Amino acid sequence: MHLIGDVKGKVAIMVDDMIDTAGTITSGAALLKQEGAEAVYACCTHAVLSPPAIER
Repeated sequence: MHLIGDVKGKVAIMVDDMIDTAGTITSGAALLKQEGAEAVYACCTHAVLSPPAIER
């Protein structure tokens, strides 16, 4: 996963069409926090949320 741009000190908003296991969305959020994002919010249109998603 690659981040383009500077997020240090900023609020990041992630938008996805579907979250099933939440692997991609949690990896993306972790990267944003690692790169200095002040806060990370995520939303999706279809939340399948298989068992691994709940734990993540």
